[in-house]
Amino acid sequence: MWLEVGRTNNHPGVVASYFIDCAKCWGHRLCNSWRHGTENVRIAAIQRYLRHEAGDSWSGRKAFFTEDQLLNQRIEAWWGQLRRGASDWWITHFKDLRDRGLYCDANAVHVECLLFCYMALIREELQRVARLWNLHRIRPSTRNNSFSPWSTCLLYHHPEMTGAEECKHDVDIDELDVARDMCCVMTFYGFIA
Repeated sequence: MWLEVGRTNNHPGVVASYFIDCAKCWGHRLCNSWRHGTENVRIAAIQRYLRHEAGDSWSGRKAFFTEDQLLNQRIEAWWGQLRRGASDWWITHFKDLRDRGLYCDANAVHVECLLFCYMALIREELQRVARLWNLHRIRPSTRNNSFSPWSTCLLYHHPEMTGAEECKHDVDIDELDVARDMCCVMTFYGFIA
């Protein structure tokens, strides 16, 4: 639902900020499953906070759960596609800069210059990839080579079209702001830490 670039991908405050931005943009989900990892602990807290007074079977502590490793196969396959389709070029580019002596990751000035020059470009590329992914048609089965008329975005917003259950609910923007204040800290430079 989101792809983002930043100074870190494993700080819980950064990941929580991305989650809140996504919730504001896409609408909040009833229940979320995530990979087990320390970067997701604040998302778990936010999810449970947003669902603490809900009267359904996915409220409170049940509003967030971590996936079994076997269920991670789909996201791992998707990460492979992302790497082949978008990020490999950037990885190769930065390695080439380093190999040619134009960039040293131990030099703070080099790191800041790289972030300044490339972060917005990479963010734009990742947002393009996310848009394309959310609009692509989903293949219904590996045994059937035909494509369905459903896109990821269409299924998210209209699950009833395929008989699936609606799992989104409205979120009070004020509650999202409280969650951001509690779980995401802004630094002097405006970056989330």
